[in-house]
Amino acid sequence: MKELLMSQLLPQLFNFLIVGLLAVISMMARRWFGISIEGKHRDALQSALANGAKLLLLPGGTVDQAVEYVLHSVPDALKQFGKTSPDDIRQLLEPHILGLPKPPVLVLPAPATGGSPAEGSASREGALPSAGTRR
Repeated sequence: MKELLMSQLLPQLFNFLIVGLLAVISMMARRWFGISIEGKHRDALQSALANGAKLLLLPGGTVDQAVEYVLHSVPDALKQFGKTSPDDIRQLLEPHILGLPKPPVLVLPAPATGGSPAEGSASREGALPSAGTRR
């Protein structure tokens, strides 16, 4: 009986345990690498969104340019999260655009009224030096 148990049942039990152990290791690896890949996609997407929003700070920068930048920068990440349409990207860009620093507003003095153009330019000389003049 002991001999039958050792020769017939033990190898089957051993094979069952090995297959079960490999299945558990496989599930753990898939979970670990899946989380790792998702994190990399998330970081890449956030970086592309921030850079796309910064395009709006350039002269003539538009939201459409920012959307195109994101679409071309991280297509795999967008597929991973199911955000492939331009409208989806606009929604993702919105918080990044709202977080941009406001460009400074340059207030120039109003030109003098009621005189010749030469008088108006003379009054502005004190306000802002031109590029060619030194003080």
